[in-house]
Amino acid sequence: MIEQFESLTRAAISTNRMRPAVRSLNLVKPGQQEEQAIEDIRAHVTVTPQNAPDDLTPMFYVRCSDYNPLRAQKICQLLTNLIVDESLRNRAAQSEGAYDFLQRQIDKAKARVATIERELTQYRKKGRHRSREEESKYQSLLRDYEEAKKFYADLLQKREKAELSTTLESQQYEEVQVLELASMPHAPSFPNRILFAAAGFVVGLALAVTLALVCRSTPVP
Repeated sequence: MIEQFESLTRAAISTNRMRPAVRSLNLVKPGQQEEQAIEDIRAHVTVTPQNAPDDLTPMFYVRCSDYNPLRAQKICQLLTNLIVDESLRNRAAQSEGAYDFLQRQIDKAKARVATIERELTQYRKKGRHRSREEESKYQSLLRDYEEAKKFYADLLQKREKAELSTTLESQQYEEVQVLELASMPHAPSFPNRILFAAAGFVVGLALAVTLALVCRSTPVP
C-alpha cells in the first residue's frame, strides 16, 4: 500500500502536473524559472501516508518548510489537491480498464455462441438424414452451445456488477474531502529562538568561566 501511495505521489508532483498549478498560484520566486521553483518545492515538502493496513482510501499529511508562511500554506494545499486528483484519476482508469476487458470477453463469447448456432442450423436442416458421425457431432455441438450460452450469461452478470460497482465508486469519489485544510504555522520552525538563546547563554557562561580561570591562574608580574 505504501509503495502504491509513493508511486501515486510521484505522479502527482511530476513537473507536468505541478507546472500549471505553480503558475496559477504565482509560486515562482523572483529570478526563478518554473522548473527551479518546482524542484525547490519538492525539496522542502514531505508527504507522509497515514493509512491503516486495511484502509483503501489514501490518507496523508503534507508539510512544507518555506520562508513565507502564506506560501507554505498554498504549497500544502496545492500538493493535497494534486494527490487527491491523481488518486481519483487512477481509480477511474482501473475501473475503465476492467470494464473494457470484460466487454471484450463478452464480445468473444457472443461470437462463439453465434458460430455454434450457425453450425447447429446446418445439421438441423439434414434432420433424420444425418449420418451417425454427423449425429455425434451434432450432440457435441449442443453441449458446446449450452456451455457457451452459460458462459456468455455469466459474463453479462459480471458486467452488470461491474457497472454497479463503478457507479458506487464514482459516488464515493465525489465524497472525497480534505479532512484538514493547510493551516498557517503558529511560529517559524527555524531558527528556534529559545534554543538559540539557551545555547548562547551556555556558551557565554562557559567562556566567562574559562576566562576567569585563565586570569586566576596567570601570575601577576
